[in-house]
Amino acid sequence: MTDYVISKIQIKRGLKANLPILDDGELAFCTDTKEYFIGTINGNVLVNDFSKVVNKVEASSTNGNLSVDGKEIKVYDDTSVTASLAEKAQQSDLEATNETLDEVAKYKNTILAIRQAQMKNYPNYLAKLRGHTFNIICQGDSLTYGLDSSATGTQPPFNGDSHYASNTTYPQQLEYTLRYITGSTTINVTNWGYSGDRVDQGITRWAKQPTTDLMVYMYGTNENLQNISFNDYVSNYLTLLYRNVVEWGIPAVIMSPLRFMHQEGISNLHVYRAVSKMIAEGCGIPFIDGFEILATATQDFYSPDWTHLSESGYKLVGTKVASMLISNGEVNKIGQGRDLIMDKTLANIVSPSTISAALGSGGGGYQLGQGWAASVTTGKKITFPVYCEEDFLVLIPVYNASISFKIMIDLEVNQGNVMLPASVESKDQNDAITNKIKPSINPPSGTFEEIRDNTNVNITTTDKFIIIPSRGLHIITIENETSTSVVFMGFEVMSYSNFFLRKRYSSGIPTTGKWIKGDMLFNSSPANAGYFGWICTDTGEFNKGDTGLLGTTTAYNGTVVLNGNMGIVKGDRININGSGYTYATSNIFSYNGGYVINVSPYPQTAVSNAEITIDPPVWKGFGLIQS
Repeated sequence: MTDYVISKIQIKRGLKANLPILDDGELAFCTDTKEYFIGTINGNVLVNDFSKVVNKVEASSTNGNLSVDGKEIKVYDDTSVTASLAEKAQQSDLEATNETLDEVAKYKNTILAIRQAQMKNYPNYLAKLRGHTFNIICQGDSLTYGLDSSATGTQPPFNGDSHYASNTTYPQQLEYTLRYITGSTTINVTNWGYSGDRVDQGITRWAKQPTTDLMVYMYGTNENLQNISFNDYVSNYLTLLYRNVVEWGIPAVIMSPLRFMHQEGISNLHVYRAVSKMIAEGCGIPFIDGFEILATATQDFYSPDWTHLSESGYKLVGTKVASMLISNGEVNKIGQGRDLIMDKTLANIVSPSTISAALGSGGGGYQLGQGWAASVTTGKKITFPVYCEEDFLVLIPVYNASISFKIMIDLEVNQGNVMLPASVESKDQNDAITNKIKPSINPPSGTFEEIRDNTNVNITTTDKFIIIPSRGLHIITIENETSTSVVFMGFEVMSYSNFFLRKRYSSGIPTTGKWIKGDMLFNSSPANAGYFGWICTDTGEFNKGDTGLLGTTTAYNGTVVLNGNMGIVKGDRININGSGYTYATSNIFSYNGGYVINVSPYPQTAVSNAEITIDPPVWKGFGLIQS
């Protein structure tokens, strides 16, 4: 006969003083107080409150009394009903035991009602979105209001507030972005922000039901600063949402508090961020991560208090929010292997001129398979709201046309600085991505050229690519400013590292471009007695030659005084006529109206106003293939 061992099941346990914040539905037992707790979205809830539980109810020897746990309780003088009263007393006290659990049940019912109303009303907003005629209200605290103590805070106070606002608040930028990408003038965004407000204050301040199609909420910063409990934050938010979503019938979008510039003073702001996300997900409401929006923001995006934003910061927030609001309920998620394909059923494409049947392949030899294509006629644009699942995504446009067109990322709004990953970037590691698109890089194969800013690019002469430097919400806009239609099919998407490796093939040693020591090219046509590839052993730039600069050196000194700074960058290999050496450059800095560059090795000969030239790179084969 087989013996079966039944495994012991134990829940989390320990001293009450060490009780952690439990996950939703997680149980814990306090070994010292014998209390049970369960985790909820509202925090830990006591299940067995011994202070309210009646252990024993019995008849008293005193007529008209009941004995409850040994305590005499006067009822009235009727011995005939003692038993029934005892039963009622027992039931009443047991109901008191479950008082907190009833509160949890109330939250559950409130959340369910909000979720059902959101599901019912949000499609109405989406329908108006397609028609490009709708109204939005942004409600929140001073970050919605647009308080700005920097030089860009010159907009006179409004909403009864006493503070000056930024030249451009995030609701204003949101309206501008939505109107620009749709071409509509019947989209209106109203600012319901007020400095210092918490959720509960917002409920009373904005108590009159408005006429609008959508409301965007952002609260939590002042709750954090004023140490409002997370339970009260949740309760107040659900009260607000119940009134506005269920009773008023206005669908919602929730944005978390925005990231502060410095860690000091943040306190539990990240927890309010997490709680706001839980509220949104529980109620079926779209969520925007305010921390992620400002992940790349530098100090010029903030006011001097490091909490409020400058005009650059508010513009960035408004543009990112627009990406969520113009999507058909969910933005297009893109990443390595997840291409951005034109799809008529997706409907996450704003204002296409014409959507036609599949062409099968695009120009430049690329093919995304079957799908839909947009015929972008003269003066028209199409916009993709996207969510990048990783940093440094490379997008290669797939098209079928012989014209130029314009591609913009986030309507050219400044994105801040993003450092390039050291594993894939061959330039100096202090280089950073600034603004909206990465500065020029050396196209690995020489056939790809990066699209910069809003410059029209001729897609027939060189294949193009763009880089989106940071994860999160973005808007990609394609505009046709020519007199000929362009058929656009989408973007091939890959990580920067995969793109860099994929394109690093060549049939031979390159003869153009700038190359850094350590760059490698793999042989695209390997053959017997040939090389597996080539490696750059000395940094340089082809066809650079004369820089037009003159340099003055001092013997045995590592600095060279220049008459300008035209084209020399850190890492270049230069020759100084008459000094007898090739030098590696390092730092370049201004000095007494000119420039000074550090070089190594030190010049051993003093020269004055000598011509400076840049050497081409040196390449060597590696991996000799057996003949």
